[in-house]
Amino acid sequence: MRDRIPEIIEENEEETAVWKQVSDSRAEQLLREKLVEESQEFVEEDELAELADLYAVMKEYMDRKNISISDLEKIESEKRKKRGGFKDNILLERIEET
Repeated sequence: MRDRIPEIIEENEEETAVWKQVSDSRAEQLLREKLVEESQEFVEEDELAELADLYAVMKEYMDRKNISISDLEKIESEKRKKRGGFKDNILLERIEET
């Protein structure tokens, strides 16, 4: 959950937020789950705001795991060299045995 959500709910004065702080390991698990949720929202809505939410969750997860953007870009570059990128609109339909 975003940090300010309990505060925003309380400002409404019609609702009370019940929340708790979780351990770092539980927070990392929740962030992974949030990545899936935000990815699905982006797929369904195709909105820049949803992509920004996905990016925000990724950044937080990376910060917690001490992963830098350059680390991520290095791995992405290696994978692109080995397997290609996504520019050519290739869709693998099936693999047939020969």
